[in-house]
Amino acid sequence: MNLIDSLDILKKDLEKINEEILLAKEPDENAIDVDVFITNRSKRSFSYILKNSKIPKLFTSFNRGFVFYLSNKGLIKPIDLYDTSCLKDEIIDWFLIRSDKYYRNSKIKILREEDQLSTLLYKLISKYKFKEERLNRILKLKNKCKKNLLRYSFNFICSKQRKDENFLERGNKIINLLYCKDNPEKEIINLIKSFKQYKNKLTLLKKIELRFNKIRNVYRAKKFLLTHKNRIPIISFLGIDGAGKSTAIEKTIFSLNRKYSISFRFETKHKFSFTSKFLLKINQFILERNILFFRKIKLNIVSKLLKLISNYFLINIIIYDTYRKLYFFKKQSNNGYLVFIDRWWIDFLIPEKNQIHFKNKHIKKRFLKLPLADLFIFFDTPLNICIKRRTDENPETLKFKKKKLKYHLMAYPKEKILTIDGSTNINTNEKMIHKRIYNCWLQGKL
Repeated sequence: MNLIDSLDILKKDLEKINEEILLAKEPDENAIDVDVFITNRSKRSFSYILKNSKIPKLFTSFNRGFVFYLSNKGLIKPIDLYDTSCLKDEIIDWFLIRSDKYYRNSKIKILREEDQLSTLLYKLISKYKFKEERLNRILKLKNKCKKNLLRYSFNFICSKQRKDENFLERGNKIINLLYCKDNPEKEIINLIKSFKQYKNKLTLLKKIELRFNKIRNVYRAKKFLLTHKNRIPIISFLGIDGAGKSTAIEKTIFSLNRKYSISFRFETKHKFSFTSKFLLKINQFILERNILFFRKIKLNIVSKLLKLISNYFLINIIIYDTYRKLYFFKKQSNNGYLVFIDRWWIDFLIPEKNQIHFKNKHIKKRFLKLPLADLFIFFDTPLNICIKRRTDENPETLKFKKKKLKYHLMAYPKEKILTIDGSTNINTNEKMIHKRIYNCWLQGKL
């Protein structure tokens, strides 16, 4: 689903509750995201989108949400539904009344250029973090706007937002500099910096109020995530050493701008929870020591019995710890992250030394009943390439691991597996990964 299709579906969804979508600026697929406004967001129009819209979506708060589309380059990109979330609904309604039609889809409306510029100017002054990119956009856009129209729009925003005279004065000074000087960048930056210093000199009561509002917003966001589950995909990357898993994860996370995804390495030998680590210590200090003791005094029957108990105890620790890891991954998914896992628990089934744990069919069944990821991306890289990449590994060991991994993957549903030839161009693989994740997310199969 491309950008225009996504915007069209979003518009139709909002029309059902008599709301509107409004583009904050000309959409650019090369940008980090596409900014839009939604009318009446304080009346919780987000809840309808969250429950009913079929577009891949992510909400972290009632006024912080994204939907995702597949760009022309084959990459997943976000649409920011609540650009300048601090703006009141009546300002957005005013923008909508005066808006223009978007040339690529006449049904969708876009902010007038002076409203785009006044919004950027408002953010430039009000945000604590200065962005040079925002100032550059203002300088490019000012040639398309008349000074009096920009001033009118900016003053309207300030009046509805109840900004003080100091804020309004600085905004009008910047407007005068924009239209009176050829290169006003340095003077504007100095004016912004002086305003930041003014902000730092706030009274103690005002600082307490700002701190309280920040804590309240964090609390609201946490409460929101508890009551509204996002359920974003959990993706596992599989393959033998040298197949290209880690490189693919890094590339995919980078292309998603690192905002919406996190990665973890899944290895059963590394214990996750405190309980697992504590039980493992008990196993090492009590059972394994006694096994060695009874071997020394040649009571082999007792030693073998303790070994069986130790193996059974160890496998249960691994199963419990794996469940804890999976619960943690699911929690991150509910919090709105696309979770990428390097390897999966099936790697524990591959080494020959671990086969001793699966002589008991009951234990093997328990292990195989562990939850699966939403999507497995299997790097079926040719063996000779893996050997070149991992010169320290035994070629026969790599060959055995690849054979075993393929054997275990046969038991998984085919629709959950994307097989990739790791020898091809990394950008081609990246597009395949993005497309498969997006299509599964779109169809609700995750």
